[in-house]
Amino acid sequence: MNVSSKADDEKSSPEEVDVIVLTDEPKSNLGLIEVTVAARGLLKAQNLQPGFLLGWHAMDTSDAIDRLGQSLNSGALKNCNPIATRYETQFGPVMVVTEACNDGVNRVKTRLSLPLGQ
Repeated sequence: MNVSSKADDEKSSPEEVDVIVLTDEPKSNLGLIEVTVAARGLLKAQNLQPGFLLGWHAMDTSDAIDRLGQSLNSGALKNCNPIATRYETQFGPVMVVTEACNDGVNRVKTRLSLPLGQ
């Protein structure tokens, strides 16, 4: 999975934003991909790229993600449950959650973050 951060090109430091948009490619079944600054820092400390966990999440939950996309295409946005995967790392857990969202258009969004309370 090739993931590039748009925030790397910005003049502001990553600590100044809550979420970094990694990609928003319509062809990706993960849809809009965001990573929180805290999760990015935890991964960076371990020399891990976000695409590593995103790739595992996409592979492990591919059937559920496909059903989510089909539900969106059929207009069944209310019946879409988030798809969450928890990965244990050397410095703590990281969550990858794919869900349906409506920010003017129905689409899939994936967020890589630390679990609540971390």
